[in-house]
Amino acid sequence: MENEIDIICINETHFNKDILDAEIEIEGYCFVRNDRSFNIDSNVVDIYSEGGGAIIYYKDYLNVELEKAFENAPDSLAIDVQLQSGSICIACIYRSMSLNDKQNEALLSSIENICDDPNFSEVLLLGDFNLPDASWATGSVNSNKDSKNKILLNQSKYLDTFSVK
Repeated sequence: MENEIDIICINETHFNKDILDAEIEIEGYCFVRNDRSFNIDSNVVDIYSEGGGAIIYYKDYLNVELEKAFENAPDSLAIDVQLQSGSICIACIYRSMSLNDKQNEALLSSIENICDDPNFSEVLLLGDFNLPDASWATGSVNSNKDSKNKILLNQSKYLDTFSVK
């Protein structure tokens, strides 16, 4: 392969605790995963909704740590990649449209924490944000001012990540 891939981010994996790490290994890569461990429709801890989840594979020669700021983010995770030029945070995000307000706030808080962290020279937010009302060309959302979609997109510090240039 002429251009090898160093990092692979996959969201909506549908993995759960019954899927062993050995079943999803890729030779030459290490990985971190965050399987859905909550029920979207209730607060019952021991009943999990199907779907969701995220995994990040990275080449085994990279210096990578799991980013703790994303520990409470549902269906998402982030890594801190140490390079000679500095530290880069890569977040693999799956934002279900069914998240309740508390879950959505946990995700937004995690995003804000990594974007405000001065230790990162760059932050890459990747994934499925489920923003059907977003116009990426204009950076606007066609929904009411209090919608979850508008709250996420209107955070100006993230618009550079989303805007079309």
